[in-house]
Amino acid sequence: MRTIPHKITTNIKHYKDKHNNSYVSLEATNSLGHVKCSKTYGFDAKKRTWFFVHDGKCVEIAQEHVYEALVNTYKSLTSIEDLVSENLGAAEEGY
Repeated sequence: MRTIPHKITTNIKHYKDKHNNSYVSLEATNSLGHVKCSKTYGFDAKKRTWFFVHDGKCVEIAQEHVYEALVNTYKSLTSIEDLVSENLGAAEEGY
């Protein structure tokens, strides 16, 4: 059985705002063009805290939450279910 290559390209995007807060997000794209983007998380350098914006308000979170969210965004494109589904779809289409 021929398989579809499952390559993933990831980019960690980051920038700073005028208040010297740093922002980070992860964008992952697989070989079929499916894109997953994480939520954007911020780091307040003055308070030394991580946060995200929800309904216009900053919600403080632990660094571990940011780490897990970025890793889970990547993992969502690497699931075995997706790999199997893509290859079954390719078989039906005749590759």
